[in-house]
Amino acid sequence: MTSKQFADWIEKRLKEVGVKKVIPKKKILDELFLEHYKTKLKEDVLNDHMPELMAKMERKINALEVGKICIPDDIEDYVKKAIHNKSITWEQAIKSLVIHKQHSISR
Repeated sequence: MTSKQFADWIEKRLKEVGVKKVIPKKKILDELFLEHYKTKLKEDVLNDHMPELMAKMERKINALEVGKICIPDDIEDYVKKAIHNKSITWEQAIKSLVIHKQHSISR
């Protein structure tokens, strides 16, 4: 049985016992409408400015010289300390280190 066939079968059985779709109260519908409306506006603005943002990002990336991007020699020690007795992954530790380094460079 395919997924579609299974879903159709479940839907048929639910209808047979009188189960219907639930529509939330107006307040919840209003909130969700506003949330989706705001998201759509944000997407429209991003789409309008995406070409210039991508160009700016490419210029910044191209302006970097590999020699200026210094990977810390003690990166392994940093990660070990960052994750020790904490509920973060090593990837999160690296991301945190990158953010910290970029922030200190941009000052």
